[in-house]
Amino acid sequence: MFGTVSNKNQRDRRRNSDKDAQLNDHITDLQTMQRPVVLIAGEGSSGTLPRWRQAFQYRLHVISVADAADSFDGVTTVVASSNSEMADYLTTVGPVAAVIDEQAASIPEQLQRWQRLFFHVAPGGSFVTTRLPERTPWDTAVLALTSRRISPREIRELQRSAGITFQSDKYSVTVKEAEHLVKIKDDDALDFLPTRLGANNVRLLGSRPGGRSSGSLQASSHGSTSEARLPAQKMTYPELTLREFRGRTDIKDGMLAVNTSTVLPSSFKHPWRTHSTQLRNINDLIAVVRSGDAEAVHLDGAYYDLTNSAPGNEAHFFTESLPKLWGWREAKERDPSLRAFYRTPSPDWEPLIERTVLQGYGLSADDIHWEHRNVSVGTFVSASQGWQNGGSHFAHPVTRDVWRSVRSTLVRPATSTPQKLFVTRGRTAETPGPRNASEVETFFAARGFEVVDVDAVSVEERVDLFGNAAVVAGFAGGGMYNMVFAEHLEKIIVLSHESNTGRNEHLFASLLTEEIHYFWSKPDVEQPEDRFSGEAYNSEWDFDFTVNRSDLERVIS
Repeated sequence: MFGTVSNKNQRDRRRNSDKDAQLNDHITDLQTMQRPVVLIAGEGSSGTLPRWRQAFQYRLHVISVADAADSFDGVTTVVASSNSEMADYLTTVGPVAAVIDEQAASIPEQLQRWQRLFFHVAPGGSFVTTRLPERTPWDTAVLALTSRRISPREIRELQRSAGITFQSDKYSVTVKEAEHLVKIKDDDALDFLPTRLGANNVRLLGSRPGGRSSGSLQASSHGSTSEARLPAQKMTYPELTLREFRGRTDIKDGMLAVNTSTVLPSSFKHPWRTHSTQLRNINDLIAVVRSGDAEAVHLDGAYYDLTNSAPGNEAHFFTESLPKLWGWREAKERDPSLRAFYRTPSPDWEPLIERTVLQGYGLSADDIHWEHRNVSVGTFVSASQGWQNGGSHFAHPVTRDVWRSVRSTLVRPATSTPQKLFVTRGRTAETPGPRNASEVETFFAARGFEVVDVDAVSVEERVDLFGNAAVVAGFAGGGMYNMVFAEHLEKIIVLSHESNTGRNEHLFASLLTEEIHYFWSKPDVEQPEDRFSGEAYNSEWDFDFTVNRSDLERVIS
């Protein structure tokens, strides 16, 4: 009997020795990655620390609870008591070669932590946990039911990302296979990016203070059976920052800018919402580049971001590119070789309005790089957007300063141009005017308004018409955005339907005038109560004269 036990112990020791050898080999692989390794310290970590310190030296970071932080002198140590705080720290230093969790003491705790932190591990790296007493598969499954609930998308991505799993005497190791990107919001840029990308690779070039608008704009809604959701009378606008990123940045379609494993803040149409159509968005923080992306062509030099989410669309140029132009002169003064980068839909596309406006702001033809391909650059400069049409709406006053500079160059004062404009456009699938548009146009023309189709006049005519107008009315949409050229507006009148949730006209009004009137009509398709519908937003509709005529006559008289 004793001989049998002795032989079994020998076999166990050999088996454990083989497992430890596999772990040691894996540690050697982790060392070659030359990336941080994060130890989440538990009760026994003071004893294991020498091993990890010898293996990873200055790349070792320790996450500890507050009362144990002093136990790890000589190692970069941070205090974090929740998985969210740990994820925030990994965002600043990741992607990491490994997360070693010696703190979680149950399967649900380990599983929750793996769900939150595994995406921050680099491909080839690993998530390491201490082995717990073995349970039956059924017991394990029951315990897992108490772990954090995540979306099916996250579950599938975790399964896709997990490679081989092996065990040593004390640890269970899961190797990471897939690469993931971390999406950084504009508000978080200076908190996370200097440590994530390296302090030498992120530089703050300038800023503009946040604040609150004066609230002098008076907004009136007519015709709606329900209270229209309009921006606050006194809008809060955030601090804007101008940033320079060194090292390779890939600039892709739809504003997407990726530096190593980081999606830069300029990638998002809505700075508060880290969503990009060019990414497979796993959750609010994590994403994957969509497959089939064209290879990037390298461009030498430094580039200033003026991209928008819909290249070639004038409306997006006015509301997404122009609000980033405020930092151009400051950045150009620092680096005279800097060029503005503007994405185009095709190589033969002609940027008529874009070129006119940018040159009106002082950019020369040589200052602007028009590009339709995916490219990589060595230096990328981006400014916070001074405009937000969604969520907490705002129009930063710095945007008005940009418009004034453009107007001072382009608008020609004239006494012969009409004082009252009605803006119409040809009907498209994306911005359909009402079916009775011709009846509306006739109504306004009979009351002294010049009916203007912005797509049917030259850029120069457009600039002069809006630049000298006192009242601008029209169907909601991109044609109205030519109000950037308006200097002396007294009143804005917007005709729209109730499913149109865009409020760009309101933001223009907040910087240009003190009076805006909305006239609402019923759409064919109403917005659902629980979500946004693009079909409803672009719904067919008729302007309702029965409901709106009397108020409209009074407002325009």
